[in-house]
Amino acid sequence: MFDVLKKFGVSILKLSTCQTIIVFLDLMGAMITVPILGIVSGILEPKIFSKYYKSDLFILDKYHLIILLIAYFIMKIIISYFINKKFLRTVTFLQANLQKEIFESLLNKKLIYYFENDSAKLIRDSTTEVSIFINKVVSPISILMSESVIVIVFLLFIAYINIWLLVTIVFIFISVIAVNKNLQKKIIKNISREIQSNARLMYTVTQEAFQSIKIILVYSNQNFFIKKFSDYSYKYIENANKIISINFISRNILELFFIVFIVFFLILMKILNANNIPELFIGITAFGLRLLPSISRINNSMNDIHEGMASYGVIKNLWKC
Repeated sequence: MFDVLKKFGVSILKLSTCQTIIVFLDLMGAMITVPILGIVSGILEPKIFSKYYKSDLFILDKYHLIILLIAYFIMKIIISYFINKKFLRTVTFLQANLQKEIFESLLNKKLIYYFENDSAKLIRDSTTEVSIFINKVVSPISILMSESVIVIVFLLFIAYINIWLLVTIVFIFISVIAVNKNLQKKIIKNISREIQSNARLMYTVTQEAFQSIKIILVYSNQNFFIKKFSDYSYKYIENANKIISINFISRNILELFFIVFIVFFLILMKILNANNIPELFIGITAFGLRLLPSISRINNSMNDIHEGMASYGVIKNLWKC
């Protein structure tokens, strides 16, 4: 896969940078929003956060804290707009250039290549498969890199609190990733190949029908092509929905792991007679609420990459790197 990706390394780095900036903005929001809302509502004391943040920021009066929170969200909206604009521009550039190079490669093939390959397949492979590769491999890689930043920051925060708690979380995290990789990788790859195969068959049937439309109308043979197209279309949509279901189940499993971890953490702190359980619980929950979506995105990105590997095989055959 890297033989294709390395040609667009700068673009991929730009995508990862854009995603990382957005992630840092979200992380900043998790670190600021929860304390401010807790203080303004009167549920939490400012001294709790001053102790851990080593700052007098949260000692400000409620009105200044609200202004600070509003200023953060305005800043986030403005920065996110320009970052997302840059992200979409980079994705467009990447996809357009990859399609151009593959099209150029196809035009330079020997004549026998066109006799050996179906034109409908070539059209799909040089357009749709490239789009799938960008959306299912390149973009998820950039998301994977940026969301990993959140996980690393969270683990550093946990290490600051308790090293054994860190070991427990790392063990759980690695276990979840390992189970996901072993159970889902083969399933998703097989489903992706079926999706790819059914999509090609849909293209082929469509091309055959339009090329033979006069004969079809004369002999009233429409039902034959309609049935074939309908069967392939049904299988294509069915398999696509299977992948959506897998991602949905994975997300629920991750949420379950998070809840179990919170319960385990509270029980452990109670057994150890920790005197700062409320502060630790607030900190873990605040970071965890941001960590959970990150782990979910990492999981979905890995699934997308497995799904997109079928398209990578097609691109590699079209474009000898």
